[in-house]
Amino acid sequence: MPKVMKIKLGTRESPLALAQADFVADNLLKIDPRLEIQKIKVKTKGDLVLDRPLYEILDKGLFVKALDDMLLSGEIDLAVHSMKDIPTELPDNLSIVPVLKREEPRDALVLNRESNIEQLKNSARIGTSSKRRAYQLRMMRPDLEIVSIRGNIHTRLEKLHKEGLDGIVLAAAGLYRVGLKHKITRLFEVDEIVPAPAQGILCAGFRTEDEKTKNILLKLCDKDTVSCANIERMLLAAINGGCHVPFGAYCELSGNKFKLSAVYGDREGKLMTRENLTEKIDNASEAISAFAEKLKNTVGGF
Repeated sequence: MPKVMKIKLGTRESPLALAQADFVADNLLKIDPRLEIQKIKVKTKGDLVLDRPLYEILDKGLFVKALDDMLLSGEIDLAVHSMKDIPTELPDNLSIVPVLKREEPRDALVLNRESNIEQLKNSARIGTSSKRRAYQLRMMRPDLEIVSIRGNIHTRLEKLHKEGLDGIVLAAAGLYRVGLKHKITRLFEVDEIVPAPAQGILCAGFRTEDEKTKNILLKLCDKDTVSCANIERMLLAAINGGCHVPFGAYCELSGNKFKLSAVYGDREGKLMTRENLTEKIDNASEAISAFAEKLKNTVGGF
């Protein structure tokens, strides 16, 4: 069978990133088995700078810039990302599209010994590099000691034991995708810990003028996933958030309406607000703009 198109697919080198790249590649081949897909691996700044929490680096393109540069230079044709890592402002001449159906969007708790968070001892040590998670954990258990940990999924699981932590919190989707679902002690409900915007959603970046690649990627789109991603990122853009901002957003659809759950906090962890918005999808832009102002006025914008 002759090959119809060669695609150079860029990905980070972590086990999760490679699993996600393989998942997208496999689904592309289901659309057209004549595609020839070559994976090209790269380290991003987020993979190389591991001695500081994400919110201290203040770089919204932490995990994507190296791949963006390769797209712009023509070294790759598409890049697979976790959509929660993508800034709302993209480089000129680059576009993204959410692909495939959303994986489990919630955050997961992995405990060393105990069976639930309520059983943890006073001042138990919980690892996470996310302000969003840390702030919401403290709302549940103000006594917890939050320990900053970085690294890929396997590294963080190793640190759970090597550093004497009582538990860690990370995105459930990543554990699902690398076959470690069994490690999860508990999935936090959205009213306990609101996920990051677009958590559990994969996306592909490509050169805007590359119509062939765009048209193939559009065949991988799931309508509801695209809608939720757009709504969550619309609020992210209105908040002007990034890794340094304790902010979460999660959208659920019901007919022609959506429910948007959000959490937003200040830099010091002294103020945090949780709010919900229910609105018609057709009114999303105006309603989300007003919703963002409400959040910022309650806590104070950055």
